[in-house]
Amino acid sequence: DSRVILQDLYDSTGGSTIWFPENNWFRDGLHHCSFVGVSCHENGKDIRGLSMYGFGLTGSVPESIASLTTLVDLNLGGNNLSGTIPASYGQLQSLESFELSWNSNINGTIPSSIGSLINLVSLYFEGCSLTGTIPIEVGELYRLKRISLYYNYLSGQIPENLVTLPFIEEVYFDDNFLTGLMPLTFSSTLHRFNADDNLLTGNIPDFLINESLEYLSVGGNQLGGQLPDDMSLFPSIAEIYVWSNMLTGRLPSKYPSSLRYFDVGNNQLTGAIPDSFTSGLSLVSFNVDNNQLTGSIPTTVGLLSATLENFGVYRNSITGTIPSEILQLTNLRTFDVETNSLSGTIPDEIGTALPSLQNIWLHTNRINGTIPVSLGNLASLRLIDFADNYISGPIPSSLGNSLALYYIELDYNYLTGNLPIELGQLTELATLDVRSNELDGEIPPQLGSMSNLERLDLSRNNFSGQIPVELSLLTSLRELRLESVDGRSTGWNMCEFG
Repeated sequence: DSRVILQDLYDSTGGSTIWFPENNWFRDGLHHCSFVGVSCHENGKDIRGLSMYGFGLTGSVPESIASLTTLVDLNLGGNNLSGTIPASYGQLQSLESFELSWNSNINGTIPSSIGSLINLVSLYFEGCSLTGTIPIEVGELYRLKRISLYYNYLSGQIPENLVTLPFIEEVYFDDNFLTGLMPLTFSSTLHRFNADDNLLTGNIPDFLINESLEYLSVGGNQLGGQLPDDMSLFPSIAEIYVWSNMLTGRLPSKYPSSLRYFDVGNNQLTGAIPDSFTSGLSLVSFNVDNNQLTGSIPTTVGLLSATLENFGVYRNSITGTIPSEILQLTNLRTFDVETNSLSGTIPDEIGTALPSLQNIWLHTNRINGTIPVSLGNLASLRLIDFADNYISGPIPSSLGNSLALYYIELDYNYLTGNLPIELGQLTELATLDVRSNELDGEIPPQLGSMSNLERLDLSRNNFSGQIPVELSLLTSLRELRLESVDGRSTGWNMCEFG
């Protein structure tokens, strides 16, 4: 009976020695329907659910569970189970939800008998070590709404009958080794589809035209073709991730008002960023990095003032200046335009107009002018990378007020003046690189207060005086470069620690 099967489950998976201490199984004659993680049907006898996520179960996936034919919910996820999924689990035809996720030692194939679970609504096998193909029988589970198989070693094609099931809503196949063409059509009920980091090929198919699709993520594959020029044909889409593929052509000129996240980085897209990309949108993140885009940053970016948090166009061929309209993006956290051909200056008001700014990448452009003093107003600022530009003038002492700074790269510019002693206040800083500038004066002993500093490069400047003994207090330091600190060879080269 049910109690005998539970006893086998308890004994075979370390119940008396390994399970978490709050379990009360087989104590003081307790009825099995009162065991932690066990629920029963109204008759007070037949088991309806086993919710044992994170109990600490060990050993093989228990085959005896296949005899609990009244099970509706089975959750053995988050444990240390091993071995294969018993084919006999196909007997559990009342099962609606089946989870074995995050048992990294469960291996072998998904048994085709899973196709016999005619009432199954949710299937979660992510985070295991499953191999082989996705059985075509899974696509015969008429009631299936959610399937999650990500972080496994599955291969072969995505069964087309699976993504066209009449009630399917969510599909997660990312981080496997799936091959072949993307399915040509999706069910009209599908809301979320993720097949990131596989080996899928072919062109972006017509499956994009889907009125219910809200989330599409197929990055890290080998998909080609072009994005539709009119993305407003997908009225519900909120998130699109097609990064690291082989897309060609131009960026769409029209986008749906529902769109929040858009990432097509690391493709082969050409042309300019259309002025219309902000029209009527509430974008939170816009990433088109590592393509072959040209033209300038549209001034219409300022229309996203209420929502935009991340703007990434790095590694393209963008020209022109940093538009003053970015100062309207009061929620902006990351501004990444490195490795382009931008010129002009950094807006002076950047540190007052953008209070949420955390990361600024301007590396490898043609930016000139000075470093804005207002950056010192940014309490959340974590990263500044202005390397390889034409920036001149002093390093503002106000940077010492941005106490969250973790990374500063100002190398290969034309900076002059002293290294501000206020930088010593940056106790979170891990990297300070000012090499190949025209800085002078003495190296501030206050740098010895930067307790988390791992990398310090002051080389190829015009510093004078002694190397401060306080630098010996930098116990986290792994790399120190001081060669030619006074414009001449000092005998100090690179020191590596640890």
